[in-house]
Amino acid sequence: MKIESIAILTVAAAFAALPAQAQVLNGGFSSGLTSWTQLGDVSIQSGAALLTTAAVNFEDDAPASAGAFNFSGIAAADSSNSLDTFSNLSVDALDPDAGSLVFAFEGSALKQTFTVGAGDVIFFQWQFLTNDPLADYAYVVINGTKINLGQASLGSTSSSPFAFESAVNTFSSQAFPSAQTVDFVVGVVDVNDFNGTTALQFDNVQIVPEPSSAMLALAGLLGLAGRRRSRERK
Repeated sequence: MKIESIAILTVAAAFAALPAQAQVLNGGFSSGLTSWTQLGDVSIQSGAALLTTAAVNFEDDAPASAGAFNFSGIAAADSSNSLDTFSNLSVDALDPDAGSLVFAFEGSALKQTFTVGAGDVIFFQWQFLTNDPLADYAYVVINGTKINLGQASLGSTSSSPFAFESAVNTFSSQAFPSAQTVDFVVGVVDVNDFNGTTALQFDNVQIVPEPSSAMLALAGLLGLAGRRRSRERK
């Protein structure tokens, strides 16, 4: 508890010392999904956005019942049409390797458009959860450029309904060279089949002047501490 308190105070002081910048609206999802445009199965779970590849009326997690891993009541979107377009990508751009018949099937995404200043960085926290740890992946798209978040290191878990999960990871974009409008998308996609739901937990989206690696590490520690306390309450 003492280490967590020190981390909280250090991160808060560091960010308080930074000059005012453009802000992502509702980046911590305290107002639900307000200010975000969503596609597919997107909901708020434990104070963070949760995006999944789950259908509603299809048993993609047998022996679990149909829709057991769908948390919004809205089915994941088809990848080859609506998900690619929603993500500001060309059709089939989410396919990992179409030439080798490795295709994206379905998924969900969130997006928002905001402004950044010269030297700003987009920062957020994410966690990968899955019942199908083979090929599914999460991604972020910034102004039409896709960056795979990957799967990270997965471990088995009993603390969530999913069979495997990663640690809470941090993402930091490259610093923007000039002030500009940014089209920002984050998503998760099912690859090669419809079986086994994969999810992306996504939180704490911020725009900050280019931070030091130490600050990002402390922010990551803060996220881990908060997530751990949430699970302990459950």
